[in-house]
Amino acid sequence: MSLPYLADNKTVRFLFLPHEHDPDSFVREEGKEAFEKRLGDSRPLSEFLLKELKSRTDLGTAEGRSRLAHEAKPLLQKSPLRRSDCSC
Repeated sequence: MSLPYLADNKTVRFLFLPHEHDPDSFVREEGKEAFEKRLGDSRPLSEFLLKELKSRTDLGTAEGRSRLAHEAKPLLQKSPLRRSDCSC
């Protein structure tokens, strides 16, 4: 995972293309503007991780919230941006 490589001057975002495409084939078929629009709609790493973790738990229960915190903790600890801030 890219977490250990994060730094203040780097941004990690997730761009999801149709299953049959890679970036090159998408641009060839849909065009540069369509690809740039998708880039603009890409999700930051933090949003992607939180959505993924939330989908695995029931946040309506204390157990679900505890599981979310438990699963997020090692990910946060791998991020160099959070190591000095995290009391995990």
